[in-house]
Amino acid sequence: PQSSKLKIEKIYCDQSDILTMLSTLRALVLHKSISAEAAQYTKLASLANVMESGEYVNVVWSAGDFEAQQARLCVESISKMIADLNQTTRAAGLPLGGEDGGISAQQVSSWSTGYPLRVSFAEGAAQYAPRLNHFEASLENNLIDCLVWIDAFGRQAPPDCPADVPTIFIGHTELARKVKADVVIPVGTPGIHHPAHLVRTDSVVTMPMERIIRSKLPSVNTVVDGLAAKLNSEGE
Repeated sequence: PQSSKLKIEKIYCDQSDILTMLSTLRALVLHKSISAEAAQYTKLASLANVMESGEYVNVVWSAGDFEAQQARLCVESISKMIADLNQTTRAAGLPLGGEDGGISAQQVSSWSTGYPLRVSFAEGAAQYAPRLNHFEASLENNLIDCLVWIDAFGRQAPPDCPADVPTIFIGHTELARKVKADVVIPVGTPGIHHPAHLVRTDSVVTMPMERIIRSKLPSVNTVVDGLAAKLNSEGE
């Protein structure tokens, strides 16, 4: 991160070393005697001093950036360090949700259907079957006759499908230029090109987000509503 208003210092390490760094930092906060690499030790010791002397420390992290095998231990180390700091000062933690719209989609599915994702509407009602409706499994078992891939954040292009499965891509403009699909519809990004509500932190709080860039790109909602109206008119 960069900022003209804040002084930002960075401590670099490999992803596999994050747990060790967090454990070292917590040990320094507790004034325990440890051994560490000189460069890292100096920066971590300085950070520990800043955290101890701060009036309100906020530790922000994204569990999705931790190695899967270490994620639980990393979060546990952070949580215990926050508890340690609260013995002498004020400290809090802010876990960030990953996948951009992934958590939002999960929540919308839950409050709309009563089920998490992997819900089928093929029979006219919501049917939750996590294994049967798993995307890769559906693709392998030839259960898909048309793929509609939506990604307004530009994270991932649609996977390769059999030649007889048409693909419709509704998504980010940069990705739209690269994807191979039968139909490509560029759209704006929620919270950037148009107002939106996204679940970003604790899976409960929905954040209203205003448009920050003027754009003629439609939202995913506008495109999907238009497609639905077209299908309904043709059905009549």
